[in-house]
Amino acid sequence: MKVRRVLRITSCIANVLLLCAGSVILLALAQFDIVAEAESSISAGIISFIAVLLLFLFFIIEFVAMLCISDSTFHTAVLAMFLFLYAMFSRDMYAFYKLTGIPQMLLVGQLAQYFSFVGLEVSVLVYLRYDYCKNGRKLPLYPIFLVAALSLILFIILYHSYSRIIVCFFFLFAAVFYYIIINARCCILSSDNATFALTSAIFFACAGAQSANELNHAGFAPYIRGLTVTYLGVCILCFFGIYLAFFIRVSKKAGNAEDYKLQNERLKMKLLMEQIKPHFIFNALTAIKSRYHSDIAAGDNALDLFSEYMRKSLSLTDTEKIPFTAELQNIRYYIDFINTMRDDPFEIIFDIAVSDFYVPAFSLQPFVENAVKYSNVNKKEGGNITVSSAEDGGFIAVTISDNGDGFDVSALKEGAHGINNARERLELLLNADVRINSKISQGTQVHIRIKRDKCKP
Repeated sequence: MKVRRVLRITSCIANVLLLCAGSVILLALAQFDIVAEAESSISAGIISFIAVLLLFLFFIIEFVAMLCISDSTFHTAVLAMFLFLYAMFSRDMYAFYKLTGIPQMLLVGQLAQYFSFVGLEVSVLVYLRYDYCKNGRKLPLYPIFLVAALSLILFIILYHSYSRIIVCFFFLFAAVFYYIIINARCCILSSDNATFALTSAIFFACAGAQSANELNHAGFAPYIRGLTVTYLGVCILCFFGIYLAFFIRVSKKAGNAEDYKLQNERLKMKLLMEQIKPHFIFNALTAIKSRYHSDIAAGDNALDLFSEYMRKSLSLTDTEKIPFTAELQNIRYYIDFINTMRDDPFEIIFDIAVSDFYVPAFSLQPFVENAVKYSNVNKKEGGNITVSSAEDGGFIAVTISDNGDGFDVSALKEGAHGINNARERLELLLNADVRINSKISQGTQVHIRIKRDKCKP
């Protein structure tokens, strides 16, 4: 949190400097007439042309990414396109056009630059709103589009009047106000990051450059060669920073995915060992043998149930998630088999209100086994276990309860490998919240709460 706070403060200071620096410099040097020198500067034109080429490269990268990867890069492709167009008609490019003999570009330069500036600022705001306000109510887009359209119309009408500077600063004020709202919401949701800060810097760099340009066009201040290309250089560095942040984020996700895979494999191996633990198999075979001595049909039934239970156990341990109904069937097999060893079977009750979701294989059964092993529900007259599920807003609530003897929950931390494994797998695969409540002589309740969108196959 401390790093994020420092990033926010640094970003705010940098944005204010980017917005104001160019205008302050021009107004401070208003007594010097250096416009002619700026327009004749070949070096500024060449550097601007190099900046245009770099920004065109960014646009091509974003455009190809939009086509090949997903439509989620549409916003950054539009942003790169308007930034490239803005650089194409920047004041420092005038010298390059004169050098290459393309005077037509000078005729549409100011108008095209303002159009691309408005498009760039709006595209940045739409990108920030789309990508960083997913957890909250999004701002409506129509106000900023309405202001942008009105600004462009008035700019055309007042194109030959110095009063058009009022139009520019009217749009700039509205855009910055809209940005402040987005930034405040992102701070509250803690959804801003390095990419957010770098994109914001592009927004304010172009705003600062355009403010200086309009002061010059309106005759309030001279122009300094290289000023716009300096702002464009900041934008280029920000784009490089965005790509660097993207690669770092992807690399981190890849590392987390590898850790996730290794942890999941470890848990699946532990699950397999739990399912084929020797003492359970030996006890089961002994019980089946005793059944055959007393009743061949009962022995056949017990053997069939044991065989089906083991077959399911071994076949599903390599499956990450299974339907909730399949997990209930596994529980049914387990209870039916346990009851073959008893003269007075206990009851399993299913109270299922919702079943169209997935859970990790054998993630609920250990909690049922716990009711048998620790809560002794199988030894209690009228003992029963209830498995229920219900929809709770955007969550699914699964509850496993019994009317057994209860137990000390703290004893699970060391000895209950099956329960701890099940809890880990539910948290790892579904980000579930698992809570176990038990009181001596009052039974046990296991509450599992899962987000609906995490329960997909």
